[in-house]
Amino acid sequence: MSVTECEQLRVTIEQMKEDRILNDVVHVQFIKSFEELHAKLEEKTKECEALNEKNAKLVKDLRIQAAVDDCNASLSRELAKKTKECQVLNEQKTKLVEDLRIKIGVDASNASLVLKLSKKLAVIPKGEAVSSPDLQKKIDELTVKYEDAMKRLGEK
Repeated sequence: MSVTECEQLRVTIEQMKEDRILNDVVHVQFIKSFEELHAKLEEKTKECEALNEKNAKLVKDLRIQAAVDDCNASLSRELAKKTKECQVLNEQKTKLVEDLRIKIGVDASNASLVLKLSKKLAVIPKGEAVSSPDLQKKIDELTVKYEDAMKRLGEK
């Protein structure tokens, strides 16, 4: 072998050594970046699990809220129905008081007595049970008040 060939071989060997060192450095960097990617993947996986749990809780809360809204709507309809029922009963009571005034010939001076009497009239809601002694007591009280009112009206 000639000197130039030897020199060329030596240069090639040196370049191969440098390439190997460079290759080792690149390999170490690749291993490090792979480990970092694995750590980032684990971190993102944990973050995703936390978000899934939060999402499940929000869905559950939303379902509860929807149920509450449905219940509120139902209660609002029931309240409107009861309010309307109370209005109808008050209108009936007013009409009955007016009919009573007409029947007994109430003038302006006796109107206050009839008004007091009408306020003391008890409205018993339909379907509500009232015990007999209580009902009889109310009837007796109202009868006495009615008779007193009639006597007062007769005296005037």
